[in-house]
Amino acid sequence: MPQTKQQITKAMPESSEEHRQLRECAKELEQLQEYVNQSLIQSDNMSHIINVEKKVVGRESVTLRDINRVFKHEGALTQIEADKKIKDQYYFLFNDILMITKVIGKGAYKYKSLFYLQYGSIKDEEGLKFTVITKDGVPQHFVAHTAKEKEEWLKDFRDVFESMEKTKGLS
Repeated sequence: MPQTKQQITKAMPESSEEHRQLRECAKELEQLQEYVNQSLIQSDNMSHIINVEKKVVGRESVTLRDINRVFKHEGALTQIEADKKIKDQYYFLFNDILMITKVIGKGAYKYKSLFYLQYGSIKDEEGLKFTVITKDGVPQHFVAHTAKEKEEWLKDFRDVFESMEKTKGLS
């Protein structure tokens, strides 16, 4: 007895109604599988966002749950402010915002601020440094702890900015 779509379709003439119906059924199954896969990705993403919300205190006025928001990266970075003040903080990168927090315990963070990434850009600097330029042109200078972490942050920031650039005219 035939077991795969190819075996079944080979067993019947291409011009037959059954062959056409089988092709149509296979196409609908592929679309259903794609829908299920996308739903699982969205569900996993929302679960991750909810977990971030649970870990961060003091952000009651900031809603992270948004159907269009996608979690991208999290981790510790050192920020060098304009006055050369150095701050070790913990960051959560999403497809549209960067949330800045302070570690207050194991897996617990206090909300400090966030900035929107729309129309921003990223610049690789020497060593472990990189700069994110916000839409108002203000540079945010960061230092990663390792070369690997820097590359991961750069990749995820680039993904965010490239995605925004692609969808700029669609909104």
